[in-house]
This record gives sequence, structure tokens and C-alpha cells, in this order.
Amino acid sequence: MAGKEEATVAVKDAPPTSEEKAAEQTTPKAEPTYNQKQLDEAVGKGRATTQSQLSVSQAETSAIKAREESVIAELASYRTSTEEDIRRLETAHEELIAQNFEDPDERKKYLASVKGNRAATERERRVTKREVDVEQRHLMNEREAGQVLMNRKIDDIIKETGIAREDLKDCQTVADVEVKGLRFQMANPTVKKEEETPQFETGISSGSGGSDKQFIEDMSSGKLPLSKENNERFNKIFKII
Repeated sequence: MAGKEEATVAVKDAPPTSEEKAAEQTTPKAEPTYNQKQLDEAVGKGRATTQSQLSVSQAETSAIKAREESVIAELASYRTSTEEDIRRLETAHEELIAQNFEDPDERKKYLASVKGNRAATERERRVTKREVDVEQRHLMNEREAGQVLMNRKIDDIIKETGIAREDLKDCQTVADVEVKGLRFQMANPTVKKEEETPQFETGISSGSGGSDKQFIEDMSSGKLPLSKENNERFNKIFKII
């Protein structure tokens, strides 16, 4: 029984054979195709670009809102001034008639001609008022349609990235929502992705396949190497010069 145990130990401690040594020497070792510094620089450029896009989007939104408020104020001012001008002209006209037409027949004849002109002026005023009302309704409809689109985009981004709705409350445009969702996704990869072992020699290592969203996630998590092709695609997505 003791001899059998000694034989088993001898087999376990036996040195590798020449065939095993040759196999170890001929098997290439996988080497990383990137370093952490390069990846950090690439991701840093992407985040800087998204921040720039967010700032531009917020500036554009502020300009649009300022223009909308200016148009509404201008239309309201125009309507008020038009009504005041009409009342002022009517008063001045009545005073002019009383001063220059003492003959009742002449006054009647003159008033008949004025009535036609006044009717034309009133029609023009009503047309102008309708145009003002239509313009205001158009602005309101655009605002409501934009809000509906924003709500849908917020729901989509929450489902895609897991970002909290509270974090999107300050977004003014769809672009703001998309950029903030992307930044959240880059800064907070999912637990599943964090637990995965990085794979550098995969079918998508060239970066040519998959959506832009998947490509950015893979670049951020280190699953893709910083190859020339991947860098070009990364720069194209974020418009890095």
C-alpha cells in the first residue's frame, strides 16, 4: 500500500515532457493592445466633447426661448398699440367733423364715405388680429410638441442607461437629455460589464461592428483596443479635431 502511494507522488512530481515544453514555447502569449493611459486620454477627450456639446445645446435653447418670449411680447404690444391708435383716431375724427361740417347734408355725405373707409380699416385690423392669434397659437403648439418629444426621449434614456429622472429635470432640449444620458453611462457602467473579463481579440475588436452606443461603451470599459481604426471612429462620433 505504501509503495502505491509513493508511485502516485512520483507521477505528480514528474517534470514536463519534451512535447509539453515545446507546446509551451510555441503557444503565443496574449499581450494587451492598449495601455491605461491611452484609454484614459481617449475617454477624457470624449467627455470633454460631450460637455462642450451640452454647453452649446444649452446656449441654443436659451436663445430660442429668448426669441419666443420677445415675439410674444412684441405681438401683445402691437395689439395694444393698434387698439389705442384706433380709439385716438376716432376721437380726433369726431372733433374734426364737428368743426368743419356745420351743414347736416354735407356731414351725412362725408360720414357715408368715411364709413366705407372705416369698414375697410376694421377688416384689416381683424385680419391683423387673427394673424397675431395664429402666431401665438403656433408658438404654443410648438412648445407643447417639444415637451411631448422631451418626455418620450427622457423615458427612452432612463430605460437605456438607468439614469434617474431627477437627474434629467434641468435638461432643456432632446440633445441635453441624450448627452447627459451618455455621460452617465460612461461614468457608471453596469455591474455586469464591470464583472466581465476584458476581451481584446473579439469579433468587434476593430470597432467596425455594432452601434455607436455599443462602441462607446466598449471603448470606455477597455474591451476595445486603441487601434487606428477605433480612434478614427471615436473621433468621428465626438467630432474631435
